[in-house]
Amino acid sequence: MKEFYSTLDVSAICGVDPVTVARWCDRGDLKCYKTPGGHRRIRREDLLEFLQKHRMEVPADLQHHGLKVLAMAGDSKLLANLKRRYANHGGAVELVTAANGIEGLIRFGALSPQVVVIDLEAEGVDALEACRQISSCPGNKAKIIVLGAPAKEKQAMKAGATAFLAKPLDLKQLDSVLLPAAVAMPAAKS
Repeated sequence: MKEFYSTLDVSAICGVDPVTVARWCDRGDLKCYKTPGGHRRIRREDLLEFLQKHRMEVPADLQHHGLKVLAMAGDSKLLANLKRRYANHGGAVELVTAANGIEGLIRFGALSPQVVVIDLEAEGVDALEACRQISSCPGNKAKIIVLGAPAKEKQAMKAGATAFLAKPLDLKQLDSVLLPAAVAMPAAKS
């Protein structure tokens, strides 16, 4: 599934000329950004919002079928376990992983996940600071689940976590937080 679309891509989806898409962008009707080369790029979420707002048909490949979850952890074994666990849930969870905090913050900005799982032992950045930054992002609606030693729970909640799970992680506990959220997601309208 593509995360970014060109004006040509959007024109094909909407059945209009690329110049029309460029006008939508210039007027602010369709959120986009320009690359350093001056080319417009539209995020998948912004295109989906535009199509739904204007009651246009949403192609099947644009519809989101699972809860987008970003997991940030320095522990490769934990990330592998999460990938294995959620690969078999019928698309209810779309898991993206980051091996360190910096990669995780970059992916957060690009993906706009509904849930972020942060391991307090994530490398490359202070995990509590990453939690603070994510929770304070304008327009952020992501739930933040922090994993760590029980003694760190108060700090994590103060930093903006919406849930805390003690390590070693019991994947059934994580299921109890993630899977109901996946079921409760509104279905994409077509």
